[in-house]
Amino acid sequence: MVWAHVDSASLTNPAIAQRLLAVAAELRRQGANPWRIEAYCTAAKIIRRLPRPLVEIAATEGVPGIRNLHIGKSLTEWLFEFLSNGQLLPPLHARQRQCPGSDSMRGSGPEALNI
Repeated sequence: MVWAHVDSASLTNPAIAQRLLAVAAELRRQGANPWRIEAYCTAAKIIRRLPRPLVEIAATEGVPGIRNLHIGKSLTEWLFEFLSNGQLLPPLHARQRQCPGSDSMRGSGPEALNI
């Protein structure tokens, strides 16, 4: 069961994966921590290969359901927040949202990423 207010047709696994890869590319362009970049790429691969829509997993199983996919804790919480609000992910130019791990990684937070 998907949240009633969420248009799951626009939140497809390929679209979510593509968005994560775009964030990884921006992080790479900015010289961010390679492990952080790899976390986004790995999450994209996992999500792209899921047999069920990620939005359905998030709606029925919550954060634990996404975490069970072996996606990192911070990235899982970030994904859940945006999915539960019916958003794909913030645009790269939006400054109102922090990326996972930005508190502990100076120079790679939302101001540096412009997200």
